[in-house]
Amino acid sequence: MLRDNINFTVGNTGPCTLGVPSDGTYADGFFNYWTSLYSCSNAFDDINEVLLKLLPSKPDDLSNVPLQFDGIYQAREETSGILHNPCTDNTKPRAFAVNFFDGNSGDLQCEIDNVISGMVTLTTNVDIGLSDQSLTITDDSDPYAGQNGKEGFWMQLSADVVPSSVLTYDKHIFSMNHSVSGETEQQIWVDNPITAVINNPVSSLPGSSSKWISGVPSLAAGDSISLVAQLLHAVGKHYHILYVATIKSNYTSNVNFDVSSPPAENDIISISDSVTVLNNVYSENIPLTITPYNSKEACPSTNHLTGARVDTVSNENRVRSGSGSYPIKGLNGNEFGDTYDSTHSIKSYPYDTELQLLNGRYRRPTGNYSNNLPTAGPDYSSGMGTDMRYVTFESISIVNKSGLNIVFNNTAGTWSGVETSGIEIHVKVEGATGWLNANMSYPGVGSPVNDNDYAMVFASSTPTVKRVTFGPTVRTGVVYIRIGIPNGSNKQFRDLNITEV
Repeated sequence: MLRDNINFTVGNTGPCTLGVPSDGTYADGFFNYWTSLYSCSNAFDDINEVLLKLLPSKPDDLSNVPLQFDGIYQAREETSGILHNPCTDNTKPRAFAVNFFDGNSGDLQCEIDNVISGMVTLTTNVDIGLSDQSLTITDDSDPYAGQNGKEGFWMQLSADVVPSSVLTYDKHIFSMNHSVSGETEQQIWVDNPITAVINNPVSSLPGSSSKWISGVPSLAAGDSISLVAQLLHAVGKHYHILYVATIKSNYTSNVNFDVSSPPAENDIISISDSVTVLNNVYSENIPLTITPYNSKEACPSTNHLTGARVDTVSNENRVRSGSGSYPIKGLNGNEFGDTYDSTHSIKSYPYDTELQLLNGRYRRPTGNYSNNLPTAGPDYSSGMGTDMRYVTFESISIVNKSGLNIVFNNTAGTWSGVETSGIEIHVKVEGATGWLNANMSYPGVGSPVNDNDYAMVFASSTPTVKRVTFGPTVRTGVVYIRIGIPNGSNKQFRDLNITEV
């Protein structure tokens, strides 16, 4: 409060000094440079500037608030390919501006395509719901409500503009103008996407298979599958910004298909592209998922079966097993140990004792491949015999070793018992032993050397891990492992880990 001896009157344009405060000094306050001779105008200016620093931030003027729309996307204009942003498929799109100044005064007006579409006069009351034609006030509030020391200074607005009638499929301009805080404007393209459809997909395969596993043909990694189809309804007033269709599969590469030149509205687009077969995949009938796109989004996919078989999971890494329980290497030139020919059917001699490798696992033969594409294969669904079938591996060379560890990897089916039921496991050190039985417990005496001598160390073995001993005699030579699975067994395994002891 000003003291009585200050020379000050309302409207005075002459000198005005503060005078001396009751405590005798201004140095103990914020403005410690004030003196009794400091002018009132400067004092009021100083106080006003400090109050401004304490004032909470004012909401943005409408001129700094973007006009927004619901459900917008980008798309390319038909025929020209020009990118339009934003687009909408709503013929009565909602435009809105949020949290702008001033909610207590002024006129708010909206225009659509430069035609006034609504105007309201704001009051110091809460104007939520106040509307005229296309314009509606959706919020009128204190942005600092409930914050002590900040509330009560400002009121902010939010407002919607919704056309009262449908708009044409074209560009339209929405604007909002506030007499106190300026104008904001945004253009939008009203679009007409409908559900795009894939029609008549046809795939083409290589002329023949380039890979065989256990006598069964397969496509190889890198082989191409071509696809042609028609795409309907992908183009209205716009088409998709990135691509008009995708071709995807878990077994092949993926393709994002786009047009080479801008299509016109209602054009039928011809899809023609190819995918390549991946490594480490298996399918008896490779599927392709073809997804069409309209200007806005993906539409329902079409699942197309190519008919092609692929098994790039499997890679033969074995030698010929030969005939009988204890075959002799080189007998008749076609017995165990010879190079394994993956193109040869395991239904006929001299491969009719072999296990099938399918999807990366050795197992009893299965499946009819006579209708296989692109190359017909054998029928393993019947006539495969009831005898034991084998797979034989040339594993490692050992020098003066007393034993081996054999680990079955990636097994499936039923494996039980330390002396695993329903399987033969034979080990041979070429030139040093016969086919030792690695699935029957070593008796603890003697040196296993002859066919079917027991050689498994029971205490160090499990259904899928076998510890093999040569007894007190060390062995040197190339090690062969021969696994037999009987008819009716569900046992499967991928491969073996062989380590010397």
